[in-house]
Amino acid sequence: THTETTYLPVGEVYFDTLLAELEKAEKFIFMEYYIIAPGTMWNAIHEVLRRKAESGVDVRVMYDDFGCMYKLPEGYEDTLEAEGIRCCVFNRFIPILSPRFNNRDHRKICVIDGNVGFTGGINFSDAYINVVQRCGHWLDAGVMLRGEGVYALTAMFLSMWDYTRGVTEDMHLINRAKDYVYINTPYLIIDNEMITALTAAAKSGVDVRIVTPAISDSALVHEMTRSYYETLILAGVKIYEYTPGMVHAKTFIADDRSAVVGTINLDYRSLYLHFECGVWMCDTPAIADMKAEYLSELERSAPITEELCLQQRRGRRLIRAVLRTLAPLF
Repeated sequence: THTETTYLPVGEVYFDTLLAELEKAEKFIFMEYYIIAPGTMWNAIHEVLRRKAESGVDVRVMYDDFGCMYKLPEGYEDTLEAEGIRCCVFNRFIPILSPRFNNRDHRKICVIDGNVGFTGGINFSDAYINVVQRCGHWLDAGVMLRGEGVYALTAMFLSMWDYTRGVTEDMHLINRAKDYVYINTPYLIIDNEMITALTAAAKSGVDVRIVTPAISDSALVHEMTRSYYETLILAGVKIYEYTPGMVHAKTFIADDRSAVVGTINLDYRSLYLHFECGVWMCDTPAIADMKAEYLSELERSAPITEELCLQQRRGRRLIRAVLRTLAPLF
């Protein structure tokens, strides 16, 4: 309620919109991102942050140490601090075996003055705006909020809220759907509970469609994603692969009425280990924009059929079965 939502269908639109809003900042800018990498995108954002900090705006940047490994120079937080940008590095990576290193900060949050907020799948790296191409065209998505919904993003930044609430909303959206559920996900590595929710919806007559990448940023994870196709397709779920390249968007749409845009992959790490976030929307104009964009994606995507799954060689099917047993590690 009392929140205006704007769907940002690709990284380039997200970047341009974010830069314009950063220039308007007067009180504070809070940023929390999994990946920050020098390049066209981050350099432009960094320049605005530096100028705003000099003018007295409270600028804070939080990034995940593992996500930025080999991307930022050592001691980069000191560089930002010297420019007046307050910096916090999440869960520093130390090469000692410890389960706590599985808990990464995978969120992507920007809040400006408590009035405008951004989240979605987009990190600060040039691949996300297709300045460089790693896996063909990089398809991502974000959402901009104005109004009361921004308060929650601000609170998450300040308190690192537990992610359990986000998982619950995704499951409820699938279980409550009556007409359709459309999903974008880069990785489809799901547990029995999610398989049951998706297949039960499809068997009940709900039009369940999932778009995954045709070109992935991880060959191993891509094989694991494909290992779930046959089970879902046999239950009536429709699966497509985005042929131009990599789908990194994490979006869910149901029944023209509700939707989620966020950082949440359909894999074990996102759903159980990482700190994540998502914006759940109901009866907002942005949902129509999301649906239109999704339908246009389908026109550029190849349907995966039961016959195609069954045609896979026995060796590949065996490899995928073995990978399924390792799902919690990915």
